[in-house]
Amino acid sequence: MRGTVFQARGSRLGHRVRRCLTIWYLPLMITRPPRIDQLEWDEWNLDHIQKHGVTVTEVAEVPISDAMYQTTYKNRIMVTGPTSSGRMLTIVVGESPYQRYRWYVFSARPASRTERRDYADREAGGQPQP
Repeated sequence: MRGTVFQARGSRLGHRVRRCLTIWYLPLMITRPPRIDQLEWDEWNLDHIQKHGVTVTEVAEVPISDAMYQTTYKNRIMVTGPTSSGRMLTIVVGESPYQRYRWYVFSARPASRTERRDYADREAGGQPQP
């Protein structure tokens, strides 16, 4: 409960106390990449990746390249890797509830500076910073 206001018990002065819950998320590197046989597309995600200037072909190239995998919220996986043209992309996928090894594409965009640095660090043998 974020920002919930409640009356403190036993308070004679009737002070109000604010109680906040903060959830911290630490992405974890995945050492064994998931099996991705097929990417799932619909009208929404096709339109979404087009806004980022990314094509379906480029998205399909990232998981089969030497990509870096990280867990994200809601059991999704963030995949950062190069396309065949050398462009670095980050895609976010979630496993389809309908078919095993089929993944729904939530987002695909050019990799940020931090994501490109983490990928380069991993390629050089270092550990990406959390």
